[in-house]
Amino acid sequence: MKFSRNICFAIKRLEYPKPKTQPEMAVHLKNADQLLDENRFDEALAYIAGLIEKFSKGRDSKLYGYFHLSQGICYRKMAFFNGENESLKKAAAVFEKALGFFKEPDWEFGIVQLNLGVTLNFLAEHEERESNTGKALSAFEKAKGVLEKAWASVSKNKGSNEYPLLSLYLGTIYNCLADFQDRERNLGQGVKLLQEAVLLVKEEERSSIYASLQFQLGHGLSSLADLRDSAADYQQAIQAYESALQVYDLQTYPFEYSHTLNSLANIYIDLARLNNEEANLNQAMEICKKVLNALTTTAEYPLGYAFILHNLGSACKLYSKIRNRDSYLDKAIHYFKRILEIDNLSLASEIVASTHLNLGVIHNVIAPIRDRDQNLAEAVTQFNKALRIYVDRQNILRRSITQTNLGQTYLALAENDNDGENYQKAVAAFEEALQLLDPSANKAQFIESSIFLGKARLRWAQNCFEAEMVERGFQDYSAALQVCNPEEMPVEYGKLQMGLGGAYQFLGLIKRQGDYFGKAIAALEEALKVVGAKQLSTQEAEVMEKLGFAYCDFAKVISKETNLQKAEKYFRDAQRIMDLDHHPLEFAELNEALAETYLERAEINQKEHYVSLAVKTLEETGPILAVVGSPEQGSRLQSRLGDLYRILAETSNEIGAKREAYRKSIAAYEGVLQYFTIDKFPKEFADNTLEIGITYKTMAENIKNMYFNSIAEYNEFRVDRLLNAMGAFQGALRVFTVDKYPYDFAMVQFYMGESYTILAELQDRKENLASALTALEESLKVYTPTAYPNEHKKAIYYYEKVKHRM
Repeated sequence: MKFSRNICFAIKRLEYPKPKTQPEMAVHLKNADQLLDENRFDEALAYIAGLIEKFSKGRDSKLYGYFHLSQGICYRKMAFFNGENESLKKAAAVFEKALGFFKEPDWEFGIVQLNLGVTLNFLAEHEERESNTGKALSAFEKAKGVLEKAWASVSKNKGSNEYPLLSLYLGTIYNCLADFQDRERNLGQGVKLLQEAVLLVKEEERSSIYASLQFQLGHGLSSLADLRDSAADYQQAIQAYESALQVYDLQTYPFEYSHTLNSLANIYIDLARLNNEEANLNQAMEICKKVLNALTTTAEYPLGYAFILHNLGSACKLYSKIRNRDSYLDKAIHYFKRILEIDNLSLASEIVASTHLNLGVIHNVIAPIRDRDQNLAEAVTQFNKALRIYVDRQNILRRSITQTNLGQTYLALAENDNDGENYQKAVAAFEEALQLLDPSANKAQFIESSIFLGKARLRWAQNCFEAEMVERGFQDYSAALQVCNPEEMPVEYGKLQMGLGGAYQFLGLIKRQGDYFGKAIAALEEALKVVGAKQLSTQEAEVMEKLGFAYCDFAKVISKETNLQKAEKYFRDAQRIMDLDHHPLEFAELNEALAETYLERAEINQKEHYVSLAVKTLEETGPILAVVGSPEQGSRLQSRLGDLYRILAETSNEIGAKREAYRKSIAAYEGVLQYFTIDKFPKEFADNTLEIGITYKTMAENIKNMYFNSIAEYNEFRVDRLLNAMGAFQGALRVFTVDKYPYDFAMVQFYMGESYTILAELQDRKENLASALTALEESLKVYTPTAYPNEHKKAIYYYEKVKHRM
């Protein structure tokens, strides 16, 4: 998330119209203005105070208004350099006082209101946020009313000196109001006004006004580009900022120079995000170096230094998508964290909020790569810190974006542990994100939040098998589809149709009704038609993959073989787009889907053939993930391959192939434990350790005595496998405790009860039957008739059977 802050630069006081006065006073005003223009703040304030004390207020009200306006600008410029809110409070007080020297119809009254609004808006980041923000908006609205009338009058003579000046101030007001309301309309009005006015000012004659016009124009165009994702608007904004920099140099305008460079770097980062062009990122980094040079060779100011660090963090975040992902993500975190260490930077400022938002996003990106739970927890912390700042009317969009990201984090947490509480938190976050948005003003964000909300409802519904929950999602999708034009927004339209398809697909499974699958497939085919017509190949492949999964689920209800054949076709069609050479990771994921389809087909006919085909497909996928996937993805595939080897072993009739498949199964699970260690991935460690135990137990049950030289050799083989199974089950229980994982705990105890029962046939009958009873009793503490009736029935059957044998 970018940071962009419009700052109302004060034009040189020597270029500002002076009130009519005596020659002696004109000299004094020029002297005071000279000191202020040179940023000699203490001298300027002392000189102005002397003038106020020396000359009687009764003579000229506008003159005293001018004095106080200059004082206020001086205090505000001091605040920008030192970051202290005391200077802002003094500036606000002086501007309030200045208003008393002008009448509301005077255009100077509007100028003072504008300066007051800008000052209060910054002061709101230090104290009384809601009150000062409200006062700032009121000041901007009053300034707009006065200056629109004044501008209408002077616009009749566009050659006058007042016309470009009033255009500058009115354009600035539109930019300021855009942060509060009617964002696109206000920005558009401001840009139109500024573009016309800048043509009438000669840089060499009124350089400060010219530069301010260009800066405000750059801000307006850049902000419009953000709304429209418009490279053309960004390019025009670059031209405007570069024109401003023809005036803003380091020596004369250190504050304006640094901030304009920062804003320019921001645009190149946006262009890199928009077009994925490394050249733009390199350009941004070069500008960042210039800013750092400026901030170390002149008075450093907190906001400017924070801004450059924010740009560096944003650039590194984008670089991580190009090369050295882990390294650049760590660099991005480093730069963003340095912002939080800056002295005199308000902890409630917008740039701090944006920093927390970006840190949260980065921790979400890192989570699948390493230390998943720790990074997701940190993301939640960072998003909540941002939300504590994004509370006023200026930050509705950013609050919505933060809530959307927070919802994504809770969804990721829920998916790992099937945690209903986190699903609930995810839905609540997405719901608030939607409630904050006006669909007509924030169309793209509204649609994105609707998609995520629908996804969260569906995942939660899948977790608790609750149809009513997913049915509510249709209302969200319908509302979003009403504002999503497929011609203008084909990608978003396709995602909404995919969301609808997923919702119908779930209802088809839970209600076992083919009609829902028909609706699901119709929605997905509609998505395919739209993205296909626009030649959006990546989205086309994604829809094909979704259609493949839809037909897989449809096969569970009706026409199993026919629907599985259609699923296989769509997965292969998707692979023709996401091919191995250009999209290896997506190709690998589609291979995994094909393997599962083969397994389903194995249940119909040619079981060994299709299981072997599934195994071969996953074996081919492993090396791909080793190169382009994360260690976690590769480990999960190996775990699934362990499952398939065991299925193949149980399917095969040839003893050599059977024993080899069991060996490969155990080797696969043991290999997974090299990554899924008990300290970093306790749940995955326990799951795979349990599978090792099940495989050993299955070997003891399924390999028959006819393949051994003697009964003694056969029994020794079985005992050895059963003892290995027991060791694995005990290993799983290191994680699967009755308090934390009651269902898994009971399942392991049940398997142990079965294993002890088999072992009792081979040795230590009485002792092993007693151990079997103990294990089954432990499982029955969880497998109650109410909580798990089917599991209880099975466990009680074995329990009674063992008791009878004793």
